[in-house]
Amino acid sequence: MILVAGFVAFIVLDSWLGVAALALGALIEVGELYFWIRFLKRYRVQTGPEGLIGKRGVVTIACPPGGLGQVRAHGELWRARCPAGAEPGAEVAVTAVEGLLLTVEPTGRRG
Repeated sequence: MILVAGFVAFIVLDSWLGVAALALGALIEVGELYFWIRFLKRYRVQTGPEGLIGKRGVVTIACPPGGLGQVRAHGELWRARCPAGAEPGAEVAVTAVEGLLLTVEPTGRRG
């Protein structure tokens, strides 16, 4: 945006002022690009099932201790193992992912 203003100033102003405005606009744009590159390198992208760890879900089919149940997490239905057990409607937190099987723990709240 600032670079566009620099081009307009280049056309409208005297030659040396226009060149200075264009150079200043280009310098600001390069600085902004450098800032955003440095800023966004701080955040690691999480994709796939590993991104579910720590997310919350709701039990849809009872998950008895030692057995398997079903959990809705991140908008999808997953098979789940809950060592402590959980009833339908209970909120759980994902602690591990093994293929398409989630290991979850109850949070103590109702979903």
